[in-house]
Amino acid sequence: MENIFNLKKYAYPLSENDLEIIRQTSETLVDSLLVGGYELYLIRMDQPPSIDFSAGPIYQLAIQREDTSFINTESHKEKQPLKIPINTEEIISKIINKISEWVNKYKKIMVSSFSLSKVKKYLNILKYFGFSIEKDEIYGHPVLWITK
Repeated sequence: MENIFNLKKYAYPLSENDLEIIRQTSETLVDSLLVGGYELYLIRMDQPPSIDFSAGPIYQLAIQREDTSFINTESHKEKQPLKIPINTEEIISKIINKISEWVNKYKKIMVSSFSLSKVKKYLNILKYFGFSIEKDEIYGHPVLWITK
């Protein structure tokens, strides 16, 4: 697995501040997908606080647009205009295939945001894409689990 500190080599590099925040955690970048102006990251979390690790590490889907940061909680709260690429069907297919690949390999993938409206959008989009979703809550924040 690749250390998340090496994110600078990806299409939309993180700021030095974002990298410093990650350095203080026990997260690892497992895989990523650049598609239609967005980057999807699969992050492995080995020791987030107050989460039961009896079943092993937690895998989280992080989504970043070229002009945002999935690490910066303020970016979660900002309303972003929708950018619809020309080849939408191809992009959706790539996203569904990549998330399916990750779910098949890791069984459960967590999705969340500090913005309740974004979590609701993720829920609707993922259901529309045909994924099974379990709702949960961690520290009072809504969490979605993508499952088979």
